[in-house]
Formats: sequence, C-alpha cells, structure tokens
Amino acid sequence: MIDIGSERLLTIDEAKKVAKASFTTLWRWITQGHPTADGGRVRLRAMKLGRRWVTSYESLEEFAAALTPRLDDEPAAVLRMRPPTKRRRQSERAAAELTKAGI
Repeated sequence: MIDIGSERLLTIDEAKKVAKASFTTLWRWITQGHPTADGGRVRLRAMKLGRRWVTSYESLEEFAAALTPRLDDEPAAVLRMRPPTKRRRQSERAAAELTKAGI
C-alpha cells in the first residue's frame, strides 16, 4: 500500500512520463505484474485516490529494483533468463531426443 503521507504521488499520466511507458503497460504492471529473473512476479504498487489511480516515485523505484538482476550476488538468475526463440529451440531439441529414445 502506498503511504500518501510520506510518498511522492504520481498520477498514472505522470508516471507514464517518468517510466517512459504507455498507460496500458503501466496498468498491466499494476494489475498483472511483471516476471522477475528468479521466476517470481512483482507488481507496481498503486491505489485509487478519488477518481484517479496513483502510484509514487518510490513505487516505481521499488518496481525497477525488483526487476533488475543483481549481477554481483546472483549470477544464476541472469543465466535463467532465456529469449523465447532460444527456449523454443531447446524445447524442440529435447522433444526430438525423447522421440529418438522412444519416450
């Protein structure tokens, strides 16, 4: 939950400019979250204040920090991130090996 007394609030329109992202992307981050390098999900904290949805600079910072892999402490997390095409090719190779083995 956002602490409206201590955090610097941003409307979604203001947050779009700070994050350089579209409204749809921000809304997806709020409602569905974004996958992290370790396989989890992180959501952008936001709340409805009156008729508007707001987030905060602090929430954007936390969100970005959660998505940024820590290269000094967790190199394995970076290795787990594979592009979709590489993942598909590896899956196809594994399926071919299983078929060849009769499984």
